Amino acid sequence: MFIKIIGIVMKKTTFLLILLLPALVSFAQEVQSRSVYVEGTATEYSHYYFFMDNFEMEASFLGFDVVNYKPDAGFIFRFDAVENGDEYMLIITLILNEGDVELVSFGQPYKEIEEMYLYNQFIFFKAAVMIPGIDESELFALLIQNNEKPDLRWRNKFLYIRTSFEFPISFYSFLPDGLKNGNEIYKDLTTSIPIDNRIVALPALTIGLEFQLFNFLSIEPKIMAGWERLNNADFLMLNAGVNLKTRLNLSDNIVLSPYGAFTYPLFFLNDIIDNEFISGSKDIFDSFPKFGIGGGIQLNMKAGTSGAFFIDVNYMYYIGKTGIHNDSTLAPNPSVINYQRSVLGLGIGYKLGLINRKQQR
Repeated sequence: MFIKIIGIVMKKTTFLLILLLPALVSFAQEVQSRSVYVEGTATEYSHYYFFMDNFEMEASFLGFDVVNYKPDAGFIFRFDAVENGDEYMLIITLILNEGDVELVSFGQPYKEIEEMYLYNQFIFFKAAVMIPGIDESELFALLIQNNEKPDLRWRNKFLYIRTSFEFPISFYSFLPDGLKNGNEIYKDLTTSIPIDNRIVALPALTIGLEFQLFNFLSIEPKIMAGWERLNNADFLMLNAGVNLKTRLNLSDNIVLSPYGAFTYPLFFLNDIIDNEFISGSKDIFDSFPKFGIGGGIQLNMKAGTSGAFFIDVNYMYYIGKTGIHNDSTLAPNPSVINYQRSVLGLGIGYKLGLINRKQQR
C-alpha cells in the first residue's frame, strides 16, 4: 500500500514538473537576460573608474542585475576609453556571454570626462535595447522614471577625500597651580603681576578620508596642520584625529553630520625642522596633553554628483595640563604656568566622493 502511494505521488510530481517546465525555462531566461557584467579599459585610470562606477549604477537603475563574476552574467557590457587626437573616444560593446557573440558596438567621442555625465545613461540604454527579450518601451519608461528621481549619488559614496581651511580658536585658561593668590606671577613677596587667559586664533589646514560604512555611520581619519603663536614665537603643530559621524538628511541637497571626535598631537614641527618661523615651541611648552576629545557638526551641501561643500563647527577639550614656560622677566615665578587647553574650530571645505555604495537613498 505504501509503495502504491509513493508511485501515485511520483506520477503527479512528474506531471506537474512537465507542466511547469516551460515556465521555469522562461523564468531562467528572463533572469539570465537581466544579468550584466560590466568591464572595461581606459588610457587614464580616472576615466576607467568614472565609467565603471557610472555604468554599473546605470545598469542597476534600469533594473539589471549587475553581477561580480563574469561567468554568472547573461551579457557583458564592455567599454574602452581611448585617446583620439586631442579628445577621447568611448567604444561600447555588448556581448552575449554564451558563445562570446558581439551584439552591438558603437562609439561616443568626448573632450572632458565631466560632459559624459549627461550621456552615460543614454549610452547604456542604447546598448541594452539590443538584448533579446528586452521590452524597449518598458526600459524607456524606467529611464524616464529614474530621471525624475533626485540624484543622490553625491551623498552615497563609500569613500570621500576631504580638505578644508580651518580657523581654530585655541583657549588657554590658566590654572592656579603655583600662582600667587591663584592668579598672579611674581618675582618676590612685593612684586607680582596678574595674568589673563590666552586666546590664539590663527589658520590651519585639514586633510582626511571619510569612509561611509553605513547610511548612518562614517569614520573619518584626518590630519590637521595648525599655526600658533605663544610667548612671541610662531610655531606649527601637527595633529592626527578621527571623527565618528552620523547623518541626518535634511533634503536631497543638504545633509547634516553630527560627530564625535578624538585628536592626538603628533609633534611640533620645529622639533625636527630648524627654521626661524617655527622656532621656539621647545622653549614654550614644558608639557602638553596627550590627546583631546570633543565633537562637532558638519553641514554638507551638494556640489555636483560626486562631492559636497561643507561648513564645520567643532569643539575639542584636551585632557591634562598644558605647561607653558613663564617668559616674564619682571615676574619669572613660577617658571611654568599651567593652562587648560580647548579649541573651538571653524572650517569650510570640500569633499570628493569615490566608489558608489549600493544603497542609493
